[in-house]
Amino acid sequence: MKTKCFWLVVGVLASISPAPLSLAASPSEPEFESLPRQDYYDLLRKAERATRDKGSTDISELEKRLACAGNQASQAVLASLYFGGQGIGKDDLAGYAWLKLASASGLPRFKQLVETLDKSMTADQRATADAKVAALQALYGPAATHMTCTKAEATGSHMQELRCEPEHVNTTGTLVWLKRCVQGSQP
Repeated sequence: MKTKCFWLVVGVLASISPAPLSLAASPSEPEFESLPRQDYYDLLRKAERATRDKGSTDISELEKRLACAGNQASQAVLASLYFGGQGIGKDDLAGYAWLKLASASGLPRFKQLVETLDKSMTADQRATADAKVAALQALYGPAATHMTCTKAEATGSHMQELRCEPEHVNTTGTLVWLKRCVQGSQP
C-alpha cells in the first residue's frame, strides 16, 4: 500500500478515543469472559492512556483485547498499529482488515479510509484482504461479540466518536460479557 495512504490512516486514527454507551443478546464461556462493568470502563481508560503515551508498551495488548471484544474504535486503533508496526508486526493487510471491520460503525472517516485503501490495492491484494476481513467479521464482528457500538457527538466537539457497550451478563447490569481473542487467529 502506498505510504501516503499509511499516513492518512495514522493521522485520522490517532484522533480516536474509545468511550462506552449502549447494549445487545447472550453469549457463554469459554469464548467470552464475564467481568464487572467497571473493569471494562477501566480497560477503556487504560487503553486510551496507552494510546496517548507514545512510549507505552501496553497499547497493542490492550487494543487487541478490546478489538477482539468488538469495540470498533479499538479495532480502528489496532488497524493503525498494524499499519505502523507499533508494538505489533507491521502488516498492511491485517491493518486494512481491522479498519474494514471498524468501518461497519458507519463513521464516515473509517469508510473514506477504507475506500482510499481499496483504490490502492491490486486485485490479488484485495482478494487476500477480503478473505481476512471475512474471517475477522466471523470472529469479532458485532454479531459475534455481542458488542453494540453507536455514534455520538464527542464532548465539546462537532466530531463523532464511537461508544461501545458489551452485553450484560446479569439483570442488574453490573457484569458484562467480553469476547476473548480466539487462539490461533491473528487479531
